[in-house]
Amino acid sequence: MLFLRSTIFLFLIILSSCNNEEIRTTKELDKIFTKSEIKDINKLVVFFEKRISSTDSKLNQRYKNWIISISNLEDNTWDKFNFEDQLNIYKLLDKNTFNEIWQFNEMRYLESKDTLKHLNLAYDKKYHKYLTELGRNSEKMKWYSNKAYESGDLPQIMDLQNLFVTIDTINENHKVQSNYDFNEKLVITISSLKNFDNYHRREKWATK
Repeated sequence: MLFLRSTIFLFLIILSSCNNEEIRTTKELDKIFTKSEIKDINKLVVFFEKRISSTDSKLNQRYKNWIISISNLEDNTWDKFNFEDQLNIYKLLDKNTFNEIWQFNEMRYLESKDTLKHLNLAYDKKYHKYLTELGRNSEKMKWYSNKAYESGDLPQIMDLQNLFVTIDTINENHKVQSNYDFNEKLVITISSLKNFDNYHRREKWATK
């Protein structure tokens, strides 16, 4: 009962945030997605931002902390997420919006010998084209987009660090990007949610 109440409370917060705040967008999003799809995209980002909330109230710092945290997936990286909450967020989206971002493929797991549903990038759909659009003005996003087209799926979550962490090999140190525009926040959100979904989903692939 307590879990149900907390889940309902979370959705009320997300819906309230999307209704009361100005919908965030960019010229690249406006070029690819419809207004209703962008509104759905904002729901995903708000959900993600609630999950990476911390004592630090600055949103950019929270994204920076997240990029740092994924360097060690054995750590408590996913502790702030609840898979049931994420499944319920999907239900708040128009089905078409979901299908323009993701698709389900079958994945064979050698350990269990099970064939399970695996969340993948929806190849050559709107989000895929959006990544290409981002790559027109950014070399790092061009690298990310090309990697997505070559593999037919989003790059691994660890590849986010290739976008937002600068390595100084001479002095053997690194610098994590401090500020993130909405395009970058969305890329982090979609990659993180996809990886979290596949980390927890154990739904068998239905054979016809």
